[in-house]
Amino acid sequence: MPRQSRYNLCDHASHVMQQGLSQHASFVSDSDYQFYIECLKDAAEVHQCEVHAYALMPSHVHLIVTPKKHNGVSKMMQSIGRRYVQYFNTRYDRTGTLWEGRYKASLIQSGEHLENTIQYVEQCPVRSGFAEDASDYQWTSFRVRAANSEQASTQTEANSLCPTIESEISNVLQKCLVYGDDSFKDLIESMLSRKVRPGKRGRPRKTAMTKPLMYATS
Repeated sequence: MPRQSRYNLCDHASHVMQQGLSQHASFVSDSDYQFYIECLKDAAEVHQCEVHAYALMPSHVHLIVTPKKHNGVSKMMQSIGRRYVQYFNTRYDRTGTLWEGRYKASLIQSGEHLENTIQYVEQCPVRSGFAEDASDYQWTSFRVRAANSEQASTQTEANSLCPTIESEISNVLQKCLVYGDDSFKDLIESMLSRKVRPGKRGRPRKTAMTKPLMYATS
């Protein structure tokens, strides 16, 4: 099955998730988390990406990022990967890759859908059992956003998302699709000339008129 091409759309937020190799720990000590955040800040500035939220979990990372130039997210992730993996391998006397394949990324509609995704990311430690409340976990954007804005504090103190919304965000991310309403998905499909909705299960029925669909690739 061919790999899905990146969205590469400026001024549209993406939900990015990178998994540690075989779910092994990508962070061991506090200094590892701190160095990754430093790498994230530097790479985001160089490649013109706005970081809205993040969650650094022991074996994976969630980011919500809006690129301001073409391929900004990809270049940012490459920069972080090179710098952090070199640091981690040197520190723990290991070799080879740290991450499991390509990172996953879904496109997010602004407004309610973006706010839902920010809450989803910052609630990761709670869902995973690392904290009873989002404010108890140090390595997410929760405390930073709450400290920077009274509005952010109000939003992040809200209760957990309903299971239906959590499931939708997770499924969209795993399939690298689009999280938004139908009009937003129509817009993205028109812009990219490609499907951004899940396909129907099963093989299509073969007929004399059946032709393969062609999608634009980056």
